[in-house]
Amino acid sequence: MKVKHYSVFEVVTTNVINWNGLRNEELESPYFLPNTREKYLSKVQAEHPSDYVFKMIEQMKKLGYKRILSLGCGIAQAEYHIKEGSNLEVIVSDNTESIKRLESYGIFDQALSLDILNDDYPADEKTLVLMHRIDTEFNDENLKHIFKTCEKHGIRHIFFVPTNPSVFKILLNEFKTLIISLIKRKKRTFCGYSRSKSSLTKLWSGSYKKIYEYRDEKSFYIIELTKKTD
Repeated sequence: MKVKHYSVFEVVTTNVINWNGLRNEELESPYFLPNTREKYLSKVQAEHPSDYVFKMIEQMKKLGYKRILSLGCGIAQAEYHIKEGSNLEVIVSDNTESIKRLESYGIFDQALSLDILNDDYPADEKTLVLMHRIDTEFNDENLKHIFKTCEKHGIRHIFFVPTNPSVFKILLNEFKTLIISLIKRKKRTFCGYSRSKSSLTKLWSGSYKKIYEYRDEKSFYIIELTKKTD
């Protein structure tokens, strides 16, 4: 199942999601990237890391990786906790202007401006790739292209953290968003697509296969993928 995904934001009201606007607007708290290192650290340290972050670290160690590349890191909160909770080299990347802010904080080993669809990835078979809740932002063909690019670079393992692969929760969340928009008299912003696990599987199945899955108490999923030729 795949449905259009909408959100209602506090002040950044656009027809299609505006990530640069959300990163710069403090009132959009979940998406806002503070403009000083101290404020950023205060924000990401305020929330205790969820169990799935510790599980990712555990799995990365089992696989023997020393370097991880996050594609489309956003405010990089999960990546921050991975960095703090391990001795991994953590590379974050994004195509929004705020990546320069993350780079200036000197927290991650690298913070790169990267167009996921058009640029080569600074990764190889010794790099584990993290795709953390970026699935809604791309159409089916683009997501297939991302997996193919990973395959081209010889990336053996991907940790795929989908936004919400439960059919029931997808429909419930979209219904809630509609009700909120009516109550607040605010228009919904188109944010891409929500997909069930079966729909997501079809997108990576040409290049990768699932070998492990974990869901924590907050319903964060980790889907561990490995290259089919391995």
